[in-house]
Amino acid sequence: MDSLADDVIQHIFSNLSNVKDLAHCLCVSKNFKRNITHHKTLCFPRGIFDNLKHPQTPDRIVTQMVSSIPRLEELVVCCPFTSPALASWLLIVGSSLKNLELFVAYDHNNKFPNYNLDCIQGASRNLESLRLWRVTIAPTPKWEVFQKLRNLEINEAKLENSILTEALRVTPNLTRLVLRSCKETCQGLDFGNLMALESLNVRGGRWGGDLIRKMLRLASDLKHLHLHFGLVRSSPFPDFVELFGTLPKLESFSVSRDTLFFICNLNNPKNVSFIITCY
Repeated sequence: MDSLADDVIQHIFSNLSNVKDLAHCLCVSKNFKRNITHHKTLCFPRGIFDNLKHPQTPDRIVTQMVSSIPRLEELVVCCPFTSPALASWLLIVGSSLKNLELFVAYDHNNKFPNYNLDCIQGASRNLESLRLWRVTIAPTPKWEVFQKLRNLEINEAKLENSILTEALRVTPNLTRLVLRSCKETCQGLDFGNLMALESLNVRGGRWGGDLIRKMLRLASDLKHLHLHFGLVRSSPFPDFVELFGTLPKLESFSVSRDTLFFICNLNNPKNVSFIITCY
């Protein structure tokens, strides 16, 4: 295996992301170990450290792997980790990182631990995609603007209005936004600038119709819209004619059956001959 060309080894690495597969490759030869520095992606799936023996810890192992790849572009961590460890990883690869995904598991009390995510600012220069799962963010992160961030996904996270408002403020160039089960009731949010947004996916929770109307007015260039949530009865959903009339570039639209039934019974379209031109 030591006779394999570097290009061949790097091609093999380019098709691997799971750290278990990478670890097996590193046992093949010294040549594989030497070429690991050219790898771009690391993925730590859930359960990978379930049978870990003392004194090793998930934080320590992830730190070792991240340190071996100084030009890492994608980091996916779905195993347990701590805020200080995350800060150290981003200090190492923050200048090259483009995609970051964090999945938070329950703690021993079956609760989501709080995370101080100020350290993500260290990856703000080149970060293009940020996906957060089950993150309870507290306090409000002290972030500067993420100029290159195009994709933001916040899934099953417990967020105050101020935190979600701040997240949208520092990501003015978003083209794709996913908010999945982030709040039980969403009202009174400040969306800032959504002019670049092309895809919006809102799932779970209860949203006010006036809030949806405001969001869609700010994101007039939307091409893909997916609405799967409950509605606050005291805040009527906008008329369908009004909704689609403000989205001339819309290409695809989906809505949950329950949401559609509620909308149609609460606020019937005024113009029944209106045609939805998207598909």
